[in-house]
Amino acid sequence: MFRTHRLLIVPLAALVALALSTALVMGQTTPSPSPSATATATSGPALTINTGNGESGSDVDLYLPKTFTVLTGTTVTWAPTGTWPEPHTVIFGQPQGNPTMPIGLPASGPVVYDGTQNFSSGTITATDEGIPPFIKSFSVKFTKAGVYNFGCAYHINMGGTVTVVDSGAADTQAAATARGQTEYQQALAQVKAAAAGVTPPATTMNANGTKTYSVVVGEDAQNGVAVQFFAPTVNVNVGDSVTWTNPSTNTPHTVTFNPQLFQGSPLAPVAPVTAPFDGTGLVNSGLIGFSPVGPVPATFTLVFSKVGSYQYLCLLHDAEGMTGTVNVAAAVTAPTAVPTAAPTAAPRPPATGTGVEPGGSPVPWAPLGLAALALMLGVVVTGAALKRR
Repeated sequence: MFRTHRLLIVPLAALVALALSTALVMGQTTPSPSPSATATATSGPALTINTGNGESGSDVDLYLPKTFTVLTGTTVTWAPTGTWPEPHTVIFGQPQGNPTMPIGLPASGPVVYDGTQNFSSGTITATDEGIPPFIKSFSVKFTKAGVYNFGCAYHINMGGTVTVVDSGAADTQAAATARGQTEYQQALAQVKAAAAGVTPPATTMNANGTKTYSVVVGEDAQNGVAVQFFAPTVNVNVGDSVTWTNPSTNTPHTVTFNPQLFQGSPLAPVAPVTAPFDGTGLVNSGLIGFSPVGPVPATFTLVFSKVGSYQYLCLLHDAEGMTGTVNVAAAVTAPTAVPTAAPTAAPRPPATGTGVEPGGSPVPWAPLGLAALALMLGVVVTGAALKRR
C-alpha cells in the first residue's frame, strides 16, 4: 500500500474553515479568547470519544458517539478508533487560522474549557500518513455547565455536541462506547448501501474500433464515503481507454499511476494527459469531481498503449483501500478475409437418350430417328418392286 499524502489536504481544510465556523454554533453568543485555555487540568471523571472509524473501502466520518453528557469537571479525550488513518480535528468556537493546525492550546495538558474559548486540536490521526504535525489524541476538561458544539475541519458535515451538567445523569464510558458502536454500524451500513448502488456506465465503441471503459470514483453517503473504484479491476486491450468519473460534489479523489514518483500537492491543477500510457512515468489526474480551489473536471481519461497490469490509487484515500488495476491485453486483430475460389464445373454424365444434354439444349433425336426409319422403308419398298418385274 502506498503512503498517503494527507499533509497535502491541509489547504482544503483551511478553505472550508469559514463554512465550518459558521456551522459551529456554540452555546455562548459571542465567544472570545480566554487565558484559561492554557490552564492545566486537575484530575476528575474521564470519557473517551472516538474520531471516526471504517474498514477497507468504507470510511465513516462521525464522532462516536456524536452526542454525550458529562458532569462538570469531566475530561473528555478524542482519539482515533484503532489504526484507522482518516484525519480529523476537534474545533470549538471560531479559531482564527488554519484549523487543521493546533490553535489556542495550552503548553501542556488538556484545554480547560469554560465555554468561551476558541481552539482547534490540530490533526488527529492514528498513523503517520505524512502529516506534520499530528497527534493521536486530544483532551478537554469542561468546567462550566452548558451545551457545546464542536466539529471537524476535514469534514464539515461532521459535528458533535457535548452537554455538561453540574449534577444528574451522565454517560459512563460503557454507555458512550456502546452508543458509538451502534452509530458506527448504522453509518457503515449506509456507506455500503451507497457502494452497492453504484452501476458504472456501459462500455462504448469508438469510431476507430477501440473501446472506452468506465469507472466510477467513490460514492458519498450521509456520514461517510465509499472510498472505492467501481469496478476495481478493468480488463482492456491495447488502444482502448478508461474514463474515471467522480460523481461527488464534496469529496475529491485522484487517479494516480506510479504514485511513488508523485511530488507536490494533489490539490494543484495538472496539465491534461494526452499521450497514451505505456506503464512508465507518473500519471496523475489531479482532483476530479470536486475542488475547494476552483472548478475541476468531473472525469479523467487515459489511453493504454502497452500490454501489462497497472495499479493505481487515490492519493487522498489509498490507506483506506482506494486502489484499482487496469489489465491491458494485446489488441484484437480482425480476421483476414480469405478469397473464395471460383467453382469448378462438374463433369457431365453420359447421354441417357432423354433428348437433353446436361447443362445444354434439347437435341432433336426423335426427328433423326424418323428420317432413318423412312429411309429404311424406302429401301424395302424399292426392292419388292424390282422383284415383280
